[in-house]
Amino acid sequence: MKRYTQNSMSKEEIVATAKYGNIRLITELCLQQQLLDILPSLSEFVSLEHLDVSCNKLKRLDFISSCTTITTLLVYDNELEHLNDIERLFNLSTLHAQYNRIPEVDKCFTKLTNITDLRLDANRITQVPEDAFVRCTRLTNLDLSYNLLESVEFIAYIPNLAYLSLSHNHIRSIDPLAKCPKLLDADVSDNLLMDHSLNSEGYRVIQRLNLSNNSITEMNDVEPVITLISLNLCNNKLTKLPNLHSTFPKLETLELWGNQLEDTEHLLNNLTKCENLREVSFDESMSKPDAGDSDNFSNRLITQMPQLVRVNGKEVRKIDAPKSSGVAQTYARQRQVYDLIEKQLSSLTQITSPMIASVNKSYDIIQELLTKVDEDMRQRSELALVEAQNPTSPGIQTKLNEALDFASSATNKSS
Repeated sequence: MKRYTQNSMSKEEIVATAKYGNIRLITELCLQQQLLDILPSLSEFVSLEHLDVSCNKLKRLDFISSCTTITTLLVYDNELEHLNDIERLFNLSTLHAQYNRIPEVDKCFTKLTNITDLRLDANRITQVPEDAFVRCTRLTNLDLSYNLLESVEFIAYIPNLAYLSLSHNHIRSIDPLAKCPKLLDADVSDNLLMDHSLNSEGYRVIQRLNLSNNSITEMNDVEPVITLISLNLCNNKLTKLPNLHSTFPKLETLELWGNQLEDTEHLLNNLTKCENLREVSFDESMSKPDAGDSDNFSNRLITQMPQLVRVNGKEVRKIDAPKSSGVAQTYARQRQVYDLIEKQLSSLTQITSPMIASVNKSYDIIQELLTKVDEDMRQRSELALVEAQNPTSPGIQTKLNEALDFASSATNKSS
């Protein structure tokens, strides 16, 4: 019989990976991609704040059960089936535990009251108790995408939730989202929705909503959502849209392709009243089979909406740059930075298998870069990042590096 050998590291080997040789002074450890399935207790690391043990084969986290100083814990892409071992990490603010085998949300979250950023996507979660996160009053970011959820009543009890991803589940109703007073961004794409749930009072501050790849048939009873700037309705069963101007007065980005919108004149009239609309996508052949007629619709739309910048992903007019030549050159470089980042990130949106650790870290670098471009570019680039949650392809790291190298050089020149 073949004997199973466990992969581990001694305390001495762990200390050797850190910046400091004194075990009591170490604040950060990175032990990712070591094929580890067991680790010794880290209780002697009394100053440890940031621990990364992602991309290993860990089944338990009991080796950190007494490490109460930890604030950031990255345990994604392991073989974890529960998180009860971390219930005493009272200072924990960031927990990334995606790509594991967790079937349910553990009771540990009733004690993790300082958590702000939680990723449990790509697990096996079928349901979440209504009171699971009721004590997580600081939780702002929650990702439960790629699970097996059918209902989301628990969402209504997370008072400060701002960013939510529930894509790729089996959800039939998102009514509880309207009860989140601080919700800014919600992705509920690829579910079983037949109703948009926008006929409920709420959605006081929401800015971005992704309802794509569902089975929504109508939106006639939508209540006005005055803060919404981005709406994705792609691949539903819509035949008609509500009055967009009065329902979503601040709408800037609208995606419509993959529906059954046959009344071209009504759609044209509806869109042209949206004074803030800058980007729109639709089926170019939705009105008539004749390609000329489809092009005509696009041309009419572009002509009647001088504020439009992109139609079906193509830039249709340049944004006026500031008059100063020096500032104009800087603006042009910033535009190049944005365009390249957007192009590279677009390749990530369809990938769903476990992520490469190095790519995950690239997001932080990109976020820093985005602070150097103007507000409009930053908002749209952040939206691209939200839509590209699951990078894994070996070629992605190369693409991201190309974007970052170009962006860094362009930004340096502009400064």
